[in-house]
Amino acid sequence: IFNNIYITHSNNCGMDIGGFITSYCKMLNMGIRYNQLIKIHTKTNNNWRYQLLYGLLGNKIIIKNNLKLMRDSNVGMIGSMIMKNDDKLNANKKSFHFLDGYLDYFNINKNNNLGYFVPGTIFWTKGEIFDNFFEKNILLEWYSEFKPNYCGNLNNNVEGKPHAFERLFGILVHHYGKKVITFDTKI
Repeated sequence: IFNNIYITHSNNCGMDIGGFITSYCKMLNMGIRYNQLIKIHTKTNNNWRYQLLYGLLGNKIIIKNNLKLMRDSNVGMIGSMIMKNDDKLNANKKSFHFLDGYLDYFNINKNNNLGYFVPGTIFWTKGEIFDNFFEKNILLEWYSEFKPNYCGNLNNNVEGKPHAFERLFGILVHHYGKKVITFDTKI
């Protein structure tokens, strides 16, 4: 019934990041560009998923406010919550050494302020930011480096490139000169 719905399939490498890369590459293949992107995916924990989705799409008031926030030229990404990109964080600390390669690729000094990221990687962002940085060939190369059936659940104590890539989204927004904010930010 819709002419503009596209379905992608990934082999579960990198979990939610791998699915995003697969979909983003399909978008590039089709020559489609969007002013704004909302990145959502499943979460094992229902409460966590609800909290992350609520901040983006919880009700009409939230959606209208997020649309208003995205019209601000200083805003680049919205999430339910944000955390500083800081290698001193206890959560996902092991993944930070994987981040260096991504930062080197984009010529971003890791000793500078790296801005904020959206925990859970469910966010609303301006398409121009990813258009500025992401190219199909490098995305597919990075995707091929993700281990199959990678699970970022902290219970299994496995952290790797997908967790580092989660931080990269906010770093690119910051490097582009925009802010990563929460849905309830007052402007």
